[in-house]
Amino acid sequence: MPQISITYTETVPIERYASRRFTVELTDQVPDSASIPTCTKALFDLAKAQVAQQVSQVRASQQVSQARAPQESQQRSLIPAPTQATQRQLNCIFAISKTLGLSKEDVEAIAGDRLSKLSAKKASDVIEALKSKQAA
Repeated sequence: MPQISITYTETVPIERYASRRFTVELTDQVPDSASIPTCTKALFDLAKAQVAQQVSQVRASQQVSQARAPQESQQRSLIPAPTQATQRQLNCIFAISKTLGLSKEDVEAIAGDRLSKLSAKKASDVIEALKSKQAA
């Protein structure tokens, strides 16, 4: 008995400039040589339909995620994320506090928080406070 094999592949672009490949491989036996063209066409149409179904599911999920993305990015843009104090800011705090003879605990009391948890903004405020003590 003759056997036919069909492979149908479609590559679809997805988020972030990537792509996804969908492939269906089907094999079937045909009763005789005369029915090969008809069976090949039927098998090909079936493979193509299966890939189309998979692609439509991925596109539907992409549309849902894209619909959520603007809302999430709007919320993120309204609330700026606090940034951690830089090493340069911490070095400056340590250097000024050393000249003033302050301990780490004294500096943390001025900061109102542990130095390891300072935001960049708060570290800047602490530096200004230490500089003002240094000038006095």
